[in-house]
Amino acid sequence: MLFRSVSQSRYELSVAGQQAAVDNIALTAQRQQAPLALEGLRFNTQGVRAAAEADDKTLQVATQLGTFQRMEEQFQLALQQEARQREMFDWQKEKELAALTERMDERAFEERTIQYINLGEAARNLPPSSPQEIRDMIRLNKGLSAEYAELYNNGRIAATSGQAVIGTSPAKVASILSASPELLASLDESQKKVASILMEATKVLGDKAVRQKEGLDDDKGGVKAQRVVGARVQELVRQQLSFVGNNPDNPFYVGDLTSYIGSASSPGVSTFQKYPLVQKVLNPAISANIPLADSSAVYKMALGAVQKGELTTVQAAADLTNIYRRASAIHRQGADFRKFAISLPADGAQYKVKIEGEVIDLTDFNQVARAMAKSLQTAEINRKLNERQVPAGFLGRMPR
Repeated sequence: MLFRSVSQSRYELSVAGQQAAVDNIALTAQRQQAPLALEGLRFNTQGVRAAAEADDKTLQVATQLGTFQRMEEQFQLALQQEARQREMFDWQKEKELAALTERMDERAFEERTIQYINLGEAARNLPPSSPQEIRDMIRLNKGLSAEYAELYNNGRIAATSGQAVIGTSPAKVASILSASPELLASLDESQKKVASILMEATKVLGDKAVRQKEGLDDDKGGVKAQRVVGARVQELVRQQLSFVGNNPDNPFYVGDLTSYIGSASSPGVSTFQKYPLVQKVLNPAISANIPLADSSAVYKMALGAVQKGELTTVQAAADLTNIYRRASAIHRQGADFRKFAISLPADGAQYKVKIEGEVIDLTDFNQVARAMAKSLQTAEINRKLNERQVPAGFLGRMPR
């Protein structure tokens, strides 16, 4: 089973009336929950909530190079497996298998088919087809049409993993987006930036030198094109990750921290309010309508708190790291790279910006702590130099 095994209900009731009653209760509950589930899938609510609510240690482990890389590799392998399964997909055989292995009768399988198709539609920001529309389509085609089979398979991924996908490869997703301008228009701003990577990557297919080198003019099934586009996507992703800075066009840019923190009286993601840096520095800044979009400015606020004795260097560095680690994780889940079949590289959890002329990763405590120590040392040296240049009491003797 894709991503992780999912236990399926297996039950038998001897009385037909009891069976019908149980089915009706289950189907009613499922339909009541469906609109929320579809909306949550569209915006990856599950992933965003997990990033928002995780404790600091869990978030740290999840974003470490080794762990992050393993998770992304597993996702890519799962997509490859799914792509192979689709080549052999037969809905009628799927129904027979469900009846054999899950004791699922025709009505229950039909309901699951409707659920999967609706989930697949949600992944593409499409309104859900009604149960009757899907039943009519099944009877007309004596199974699933090619379009609905694609939606069914995407929905199966969503049902078993909670992950919405538009397609199983960047090239496939780009093709769908190109053919569906309404889908592209319906994406939120962060997802449009991710989609722009795919659209940019497909331009490589028009390069004559690349077409000749990769043999794209003789590409049955588009396998070579998928590989070329996938490689170009990874190249573009690494370019964006190498330096995020304060570039709002970068798909990894978290934006203004105010949108995550909220305020002391009206918290956004409540987890941020536990950090002393937020309580003592950022909440007051938000109350004073000071923007927190510039990471360098936020760093200087944290440094100023250390210089005033409000926070220790270790506390300021730890809080700043945790704040950007959490904000970046929430943003990446909302942007939902996996929805576009994009796997992030091992350093995909990093958030690199320029602080006082040096590029550092704000999700790395050691780098942030070293930068702060260096800033404090420089400030102290400058203070002493200024003291030597201006003798004590000199300013008081200046003529009026």
